[in-house]
Amino acid sequence: MNKQRTNKITYLGIIKYFYNNYLFIDNIKKVKKYFGSKITDTTEEQKKQLSDYPLLFNKFIGQKHYNFSFKTPDYFLGSLDVDFINKQLRNIRCQLFAEGFFANNFGLKNQKKYIHDFFSNKLGQTKEMNPKMPFTNTLSWIDNENNLFISLSDNKKQKEVRRYISLGIELNSRNASY
Repeated sequence: MNKQRTNKITYLGIIKYFYNNYLFIDNIKKVKKYFGSKITDTTEEQKKQLSDYPLLFNKFIGQKHYNFSFKTPDYFLGSLDVDFINKQLRNIRCQLFAEGFFANNFGLKNQKKYIHDFFSNKLGQTKEMNPKMPFTNTLSWIDNENNLFISLSDNKKQKEVRRYISLGIELNSRNASY
């Protein structure tokens, strides 16, 4: 088997892992152990690159933030951000980036459909949210059983060549314990 291909993970695979294990992931070691070499820790690099912007590092007391990068078998690049507060997973943001006509128009569309179908099958109809930014479409689901808020965004109306989809899963703060 091609080693390059085995060090890649599907976007849906990452999403399923976090959704199915959200309440059981209490430290970053579990994430690193599960994904192994399929994700690259970029936390320190991000801090160095953004050191001129201290406001970006304002945190809650007890918050730990981690950044990772990954590649998918279909050659998309991805970014994964994971936040813990007091050893409880509070938020993940997983983004998938594409460049070029075919990746933008076909690849990301398929990825978004897989994610949409996965959550719609589990949680029912989506709710369309008012876009926070121009050129962004956002759908959301609420998982009342696990107290999670899930949002799926894409910038499909953006006129640039590079497009992305972004999925966030966070503990619903209305019922969260700190």
